Amino acid sequence: MKIYAQYSKCKTLPQGSGDFINEAGLYTAMSQFANVFYSGQMFFPSGPNFGLKEYNGSIASHVPQDCDLYYIRASLPALRAVPKGKPVLWVASPFEPEAYARATIAAFTQSWADRLQAGANFPWFPKEHRKPYPNTVALRQVVGNAFQLRQGAPQTRKIRRQITCLGVETDHPFVIGHLGRIVKSNYPTAFLKLWPEMVKKNPDLRFLVGTTRGTLGKLPNSLERKFPHDQMPYVVSACDVMVVSDHGESWKISGSIKSIEASLCGVPTILGRSPAREELFGKHYPLFVPPIGTGYDDVAELKRVLDLVIDDYEFRMSVGRYVQEVAQKHRVKASSVRFERLFRKLIEEAKQ
Repeated sequence: MKIYAQYSKCKTLPQGSGDFINEAGLYTAMSQFANVFYSGQMFFPSGPNFGLKEYNGSIASHVPQDCDLYYIRASLPALRAVPKGKPVLWVASPFEPEAYARATIAAFTQSWADRLQAGANFPWFPKEHRKPYPNTVALRQVVGNAFQLRQGAPQTRKIRRQITCLGVETDHPFVIGHLGRIVKSNYPTAFLKLWPEMVKKNPDLRFLVGTTRGTLGKLPNSLERKFPHDQMPYVVSACDVMVVSDHGESWKISGSIKSIEASLCGVPTILGRSPAREELFGKHYPLFVPPIGTGYDDVAELKRVLDLVIDDYEFRMSVGRYVQEVAQKHRVKASSVRFERLFRKLIEEAKQ
């Protein structure tokens, strides 16, 4: 099988940057059963920069005409260069009427796909386009094999030592991580209200913050730093529990790649309840709280969950084992089996 892939205007995929991480994971899963040509170049999952180089000329001029399936995200020029009759997967965001009319729509959660099929009642859709899109399928996010149990790795222990040096000296730090950009729209107000009081009562607590660009100011017992993506499995493993901020309308339908990464490392995540998160963790996941950072923060409920996960070691370990197990469906191998089955179906349907 030969697959073409394109993300926006990008001719290469910068490693370790935002949506590029998600896209690279998807292409890696696809490459287990097909030759993937990103922006017209062969994609190598383990190669430097995935084997991709900048090139002269337009993206449209580098769209191969002989691919079996075309996966496109946010690139109308690439879509317009696809031969008529070829199956196209268009990532659901951003909304483009031309793409929605021509392609099969790919959402990253079943909850997202269900909303599109039921009527696409999203505030970012023009009112005249809020209608059912039955040609929608669900693709789960894919996380690389680097995310696994790494609590005993030297890199993990080094990060733990750096965190331990903060505040009052302790031999048994409890590390809460928030690894992801914090901006005004997802500011974790409830958690930050609780933090000073929590540290005062329990000086062993530490807060590890990633990629916030100094937005939080000075917090007791906290380390704020931007980590390279190849270090993230060790950074996550250095935490005892993670918190995830939610923002905007999209948190209700989108998954949380950070919580999936943490889960595969055996680290439980405290995060807002939504249909997409219930899809991942189940409706009875014990660390769901009202959405953090959306203006509907419930300080009392967040404190109850934090106290539970901090004080009860056996409970925390049990949740860690559970999330690691349920997140296995996001592994490259499991994803590739699912993708191949779906893609072959789309290819056969296009021939009819």
